Amino acid sequence: MELKGYIPRIGATTARPVERCLTPSLLADDTHLPELVMVDGWWAATDTVSLPALRRAKVGVLLDTQAWRMTTADVLEMPKANRLPHLPAVPFTGAPDKKFDDFVRRDIEFQIDLDVAAIIVPGRIPKGPKDEVWPWIHRSVEVATTMPGVDRPMIGMLGLHSQRLIQDAERTRRLSGALTGLILQVTPFNPLKMRPASLLAVIEAIDAVQDGGFEVVVRSGVGLGPLIQALGVGAHEGGLADGESFSLSSLVRTRRPGKKAGGPIGSRRYVEAIRRSVSAKEWAMLTSAPGLRNIVTGCSAACCRFKPPDALRRFGRDHAWHARLRESHRIQALSAPLRMSQLRDDLVEAQGKIRAINRDLTEQGGLPFDEMYLANWLAVCDQLEARRHAA
Repeated sequence: MELKGYIPRIGATTARPVERCLTPSLLADDTHLPELVMVDGWWAATDTVSLPALRRAKVGVLLDTQAWRMTTADVLEMPKANRLPHLPAVPFTGAPDKKFDDFVRRDIEFQIDLDVAAIIVPGRIPKGPKDEVWPWIHRSVEVATTMPGVDRPMIGMLGLHSQRLIQDAERTRRLSGALTGLILQVTPFNPLKMRPASLLAVIEAIDAVQDGGFEVVVRSGVGLGPLIQALGVGAHEGGLADGESFSLSSLVRTRRPGKKAGGPIGSRRYVEAIRRSVSAKEWAMLTSAPGLRNIVTGCSAACCRFKPPDALRRFGRDHAWHARLRESHRIQALSAPLRMSQLRDDLVEAQGKIRAINRDLTEQGGLPFDEMYLANWLAVCDQLEARRHAA
């Protein structure tokens, strides 16, 4: 098993679109399938209908039980979390103990029962730059790698705070060599908003982990996927047009009783032309005018083929599956020296398209899209190329 390319995240809201994408009659010669998918363990605990379809398509399953969230009482009280058969009675705080050891063992057994391709060892994500997660990480890895009878690859899970990326990345060298790879979750992390220096710091952290001998999966990293693939530094994971950024503080923030978090996600859609996902409202705006519609439509895969523009929004997750995998395979098919130059050409093209879109939106009295993320990504490409030539 090799960790590379795009690893789609599947849960309750994306299961049906994925099943459509795996329908044998819709799998054309140019259809790309992932080697691995990341399945939401809370959902899979009670609904495993999609798992056989994935296995029939020979797609390996990784299971994210979100063990790193078992640190606050409000998470344990969530109805979704209660689907886990081994949910702890109280949150894990202080220092790791025997109850935590038992939780790690049961979590691994739960993953094995669902026939995963590799085991994700329960990890921890720091709540802030001073939050020390390493005692939990080392204890979890020790328990996992000493369990008898486990015959599957093991992947560790490590949270990295954005203010101490390199320090913690270098400490991964002390982890057990029994691990095949590491899933890295940077927090806070939003590739569309990060400046070049911050993006470079994430890439350098990935490099440091790989230098320690581990394959890398960047969790919630689909927004950074083009750069990760062009550099050939591991895999990236994320949702189908959602789950493209991450902030632990937003997940653990205390809310008033009865108050729900956020609003409906709606049917987001990934737009290849501008290398980002848009909301249902933004997609309606982009397809309302013929000039804009011609820029953002044109997918010929089963998700969009023969469908009018007003129907495409309903298949946004299907499209994200096909489009992200198509991009991933296209970059991977290139030789290493060509990947960065191809990415740069793609970003320049996307920059031209988003500027054309923004001109039309401004003329219509609408709000333009923020295009700074493309300039930031291009700046990173230039700096990485300069470093390569200097070396």
